[in-house]
Order: sequence, then C-alpha cells, then structure tokens
Amino acid sequence: YEFYEKRYEIFSKAAKEGANGVLLDIIGTTCYSLGVEEEEKAYHGEFSVELDLIKEDMEKVLSVKSQTKTYQKETKTFDFSPYFLDFKPPYYKKPKAAPSPEEDTTRVALMEEVFKGEATIDGKETNFAQAVKAIVQAIKQSKKPTVVIGPLLFWDWHDPKLKQKAEALKELIEKIDNLNVKVLPDYKPKAKNYDPKIEVNPPNPHHAILETDNDLTILVGVHCYRTDFVIRMLKKYTHTKIITLCGLYGHPESDISTAFTDAEKIYSLIKLL
Repeated sequence: YEFYEKRYEIFSKAAKEGANGVLLDIIGTTCYSLGVEEEEKAYHGEFSVELDLIKEDMEKVLSVKSQTKTYQKETKTFDFSPYFLDFKPPYYKKPKAAPSPEEDTTRVALMEEVFKGEATIDGKETNFAQAVKAIVQAIKQSKKPTVVIGPLLFWDWHDPKLKQKAEALKELIEKIDNLNVKVLPDYKPKAKNYDPKIEVNPPNPHHAILETDNDLTILVGVHCYRTDFVIRMLKKYTHTKIITLCGLYGHPESDISTAFTDAEKIYSLIKLL
C-alpha cells in the first residue's frame, strides 16, 4: 500500500496510456514500516529483506480474461514559475514530467486521520493566529533561515490558487532578511554535480541544509508524502527548526505547521513580519 501511495501518479499515467494492471500485496515487512534508517537504505538500493508474493493470488490474476478499453491520453502542462526563476539552478533543465498537484490526493485519507486542526505547535493543536505569531518569532530569532520551495510552486501548473500562493511566497521571501532559498523541483535523486547550496537532493535533503548550516527551515509547496520524509531526515541529521506551510492537513511532526495554507494566510504572515 505504501508503495502504491508513493508511486500513485506513475500507476495513474500507465492506466491512461492503456496499461491495465493489478497491484498485489506482499507478505513481510517493508522498508516503510522499519523506520527512517531502512527507508533511507532503500533509496540507495541497500534494503536486503526478502518479501514473498502470494502465489495463489498471482495465479488468479494471470487467469483473468483481457478487456478492451479506450483511454484518453491526458497531459498536465507545466513550466517554470515566473516568481522563482531567480532561484532556478543554472544547470537545471525542464524535465518531461514533474510531480503534479494531483499526487497529494493519494494522501487525503491518511492525513485526515492525523488532522489536528488549522495549525500545530510542537505537535499540539492550536489556532492559526497563534501559529503565525510563533512563526514570526521563529523567523525573527533565526540567524540563518532557509525556505525550501517544492514542485507545487516551483512549477507553474496554470492553477489560479497555486499561482496566487506562489506570488505571496515571493513577497514573503523578499520580506525576510538573510533568507536562503533552495528549490526541490522534483523527487528524483540528484547526480553528483548538483549544487546543494541552491537545490535539495530528495533522498538526502539534509545535505542542502547542512551546506548553509541553517537553524530554521520553512517547507512550502512540497507534496505531503515527501514532506513527511524530509521532516524525518532533517530531525535525524540536523538541529534545524522546521516550519511547514502545508496546503492540506498539516504536519504535526514539524515544530510549527499550518494547514490549508493559501495565499491569504501567507499574506497575513507577511503583515506581522
């Protein structure tokens, strides 16, 4: 289930291309349930636990009669957001595909279960007004703050609400003194020639944070399933304080988190700075 959740967009695209398929569960423990260390090993191909498929289920699936179905190919167009071109790595080229806004839809059911309201501080429910005050205080006390811009805002998805949020984030960036800006354009592992001073390597997000040794990290525009992983990695390898301006149900694991953060909420944060 965890693999399906993480790779939902790939399976969705395969279906639209006309590739019918069935996902089978496995017997055993996956890296997802063994903790962050084993999950990290899996990203580097070092996970060695053996898992078994259920033979009876396999035989049933292979005996299913084929069906004919016509699929309409659907392409999600995107381009570099005009608000963050100044932060685009000079070596970075537009890929054929990037993590789209629809990817987060697979997390809704799980996130609803841990939803604690409009904001959290140290994992405890609070209101948005109190959370904003805490964020402002954290920013003012920080000596080396960093904001990480994810694919939801780094790319222009031609979505009016995301465009407004990107515009608001650009104003927030201009408002904060001594702010480092780093981008997380996609979730593919980076080659050795990537620059951690300006770009985050998804399997090792702490490398980019350690590069500037920042004490405050603001995550915005990063898909929820990846935000959870980034939070775990940062808590393991760094001492940075973590703030998540989430577009959905928030992340109680971070030090401060706001839920359903739109442009209006970001502007309310700007007013207090």
